[in-house]
Amino acid sequence: VQLLTRFGATVVPSDELVSQFAAQWSDVERAEHRKVAEALADIARRTLGDIVRVEEPVTEFQVQRRVLDAIERAGYVTDSPPIVAFGVNGANAHHEPNEQSGDVLQRDTVVLLDLWARPRDVFAWGDQTWMAYSGGAVPARVSEVWTAVRDARDAVIARLKEAGGGGGGLTGADLDDVARGLLGRRGFGKHFGHRTGHSIDRDLHGSGPHLDNFETHDTRKLVPGVAFSVEPGVYLPGEFGVRSEVNVLLSVAGPEVTPAQAQRDLVTAS
Repeated sequence: VQLLTRFGATVVPSDELVSQFAAQWSDVERAEHRKVAEALADIARRTLGDIVRVEEPVTEFQVQRRVLDAIERAGYVTDSPPIVAFGVNGANAHHEPNEQSGDVLQRDTVVLLDLWARPRDVFAWGDQTWMAYSGGAVPARVSEVWTAVRDARDAVIARLKEAGGGGGGLTGADLDDVARGLLGRRGFGKHFGHRTGHSIDRDLHGSGPHLDNFETHDTRKLVPGVAFSVEPGVYLPGEFGVRSEVNVLLSVAGPEVTPAQAQRDLVTAS
């Protein structure tokens, strides 16, 4: 940089070029993403619906294998196993179950499932997190946290829609502030310990703008053609964790959220 400036060159940030040339999605990729998004949502709903009845003992690792098998049967691939977390394990946002842990699902337990996949020949990742409760009536504490997380997710999407087509000049940091502000007002701000979302391009965690004013201060503008996750969470040590994750395809027409039907209520046995 110093050499270039000595020759009289003006050095400017390359962030907009990265978003334009490295993080833009093609029409084919967008179409394939919509398909994988619906497939993942179906896998999550079916898997959680089956296990929350607690009709037979099941471990986190077994559920993880079940999800991987379902992804393969649907014709998709993934780069690592999904996150499956029962109860207190969900308070670790990046919990990794293993065959030796042996955590068996009990009744009246919060369940977190984070799964991602893409078509075999197209880098159009889908990335979602779904929540369940293995009991009948959901306790007030669990319902309060779930509602706060869902509302934070929806507030981000609403802000995007208000901004108009193409992102309206919003930055990733702007949207992180929206989610973080709502969770703070609900009393859970200190329990949201990661960014609100990440860029998705050829990599699951891509090179475009992240929804982040926490881990970094991402002032890159959200521009038409990029995609990203929206995934606020609340993690209560010794209790449970809740996260809700959808994806957004941004275009000149505005944000398109996938899957088409985002989770509104916890999956339960009833």
